[in-house]
Amino acid sequence: MPIQLTVDGGTETQYMGDIHGFLRATYTPANADIPGVVSLKSTDNLPIEGIWSQLLHFTGHDLKAVILSGRSDSIINIGLELHMLLFKWLWPKIVKQAIDTFIRYWNGHRVRKQKEKILPSGVCPRDVYENLVQYGLTHAGIKVPKDVVDELRTRLPKSREECMRWVPASFNVQATAVYQALGCPTLSVANGWDIFTSMLAKLQ
Repeated sequence: MPIQLTVDGGTETQYMGDIHGFLRATYTPANADIPGVVSLKSTDNLPIEGIWSQLLHFTGHDLKAVILSGRSDSIINIGLELHMLLFKWLWPKIVKQAIDTFIRYWNGHRVRKQKEKILPSGVCPRDVYENLVQYGLTHAGIKVPKDVVDELRTRLPKSREECMRWVPASFNVQATAVYQALGCPTLSVANGWDIFTSMLAKLQ
């Protein structure tokens, strides 16, 4: 785990902060002078905010605009339960696929050389992560026993499965069968609404 956790002001980060604070106090009391959790406005979290433009440049699509186009182009009727169930089943998968692809690219791309920069430049992030000593760096992560993390997880009001479930289990089975019947088309931002339309026709 990191020495410091930086989050925006969302209420969903409360449990993260509480757990991080407990683990910090338990396993790294020597770092008490460094705040365990720092909460910023999302617009002040510059590394995260700045990466969205890079994602847009990489994918060639504005994810939000493409998703909203489903409504403006009358592909989805948000007043119909079936439409919303299918949307919640399909689009989280498409967004995750797009972001995962970008992450692989970003961690493997070579940044430009900057002579005055303190941190490594002219190399790809993954190479630095995997060869810290070569670049004169050390790993600052805090080792935490997995059984302790597992026990803390049980104290949360919802399981991971509940948090990551966007649709009822019965609909998931039904939609998965339809998706497979269509030949499991490749999920992408560009063809997301085409897949939605094809699946909807079979589900109705």
